[in-house]
Amino acid sequence: MRRFDKQAFGLVVVLVASCAVALAQEPQQAQLLRYKWTQGSTYVWTITSRQQGTVTQGGTPMQPVVDTVSQVFGQVSSVTPEGYGQVALRFGKITATMSMGGMQGTETVFDPDAGTMSQSMAGQAPQQQQLPQQSLGALRAGFTVTMNERGITMGITGIEEYMMALNQTGAAMVANIALLDALFIPFPENAVNPGETWDPPMPAAQPAPAPAPAPAPAPAGPFGAGPAPAGNVFGAPAPAFGAPAPAPAGGPFGGPAAAPAAPAAPFGAPAETPAAPAAPMVLPVKFRYDGVETVGGLPYHRVSIAMETAIPDGVVPMGPGAQLENKGVKLTTSAYQYRSMDSGIIAYGQATNKQLGTMRNTSTMQGPDGQQMQMDMSMTDMTTEVETRRES
Repeated sequence: MRRFDKQAFGLVVVLVASCAVALAQEPQQAQLLRYKWTQGSTYVWTITSRQQGTVTQGGTPMQPVVDTVSQVFGQVSSVTPEGYGQVALRFGKITATMSMGGMQGTETVFDPDAGTMSQSMAGQAPQQQQLPQQSLGALRAGFTVTMNERGITMGITGIEEYMMALNQTGAAMVANIALLDALFIPFPENAVNPGETWDPPMPAAQPAPAPAPAPAPAPAGPFGAGPAPAGNVFGAPAPAFGAPAPAPAGGPFGGPAAAPAAPAAPFGAPAETPAAPAAPMVLPVKFRYDGVETVGGLPYHRVSIAMETAIPDGVVPMGPGAQLENKGVKLTTSAYQYRSMDSGIIAYGQATNKQLGTMRNTSTMQGPDGQQMQMDMSMTDMTTEVETRRES
């Protein structure tokens, strides 16, 4: 499949008004949305995001802007007798750049295929370190999600090992697992006409996972000696693939993430292993079928996604010595996606995620010298713009 033609997409937008009358006279038929799993099929996506808002740490408010470009690989490793696709997913190269007041601050580059991770400060040479050998296998293997033809998750394997490898290497600071959920939205049970909506299926109750063994410490160096909590450069955690987001995290398509139980430590400082997330909360996501649109000479299913929910004010325990305080928090998402009519796979999508109000995270963590550190970080009125594009 060729690369999604964004220029052609722009031309389509221009021509929509002139074609509106003709389309109105020719109503589209109901469509049965399904994934077609073919063993050996491979996918490459580029996910670009920009996150900005007010971050207050140590009583000092800042307005950082974080631009992240993530390469994602997917492959249908097998198809079960029931017709379920077993899809292996992993991050490739990730580049995250944080700027403040228009001036570049830091750039972090995670490259599991090269086996390196580096960080550079403005005007300074980058610090680069080889990723530990004990983590490379898991980072390059990724994890496998088993999905039926509607895109409903039937099972996940390898996610614990993958997340542990991200934590051990410090890559969890820039690798946001929640973004991968946007790649495989659930389709409705029946055929839908343009304008019809559906809700995501309610997740089945899952038994509490067994405690994970303590990870081996990563080699000493500029990336610290211990694991960092999962999430983005602000330290926001990401829910496991296919699982409901922990309150009040961002949901199944890269929504705004909550502050973590233990915020990500400054670069080079070890962080304590994150505690188990709070009780899951199913967000009120609504999907809408917009009909068939032609882009670059190819027809696509267009699907819109919307979510809006308010988080009750109060304090939520997030683990030993950590808590999250919500004040006036409201989460919203507005997104659309273009999906292949042959396979159901996403070709292009855009999402705007907002967290209004303030999430304040306080926790105690161990510093590089073994001393206890008090962390106090607030995130206020955060906005994240996400673009997903299939490259091959």
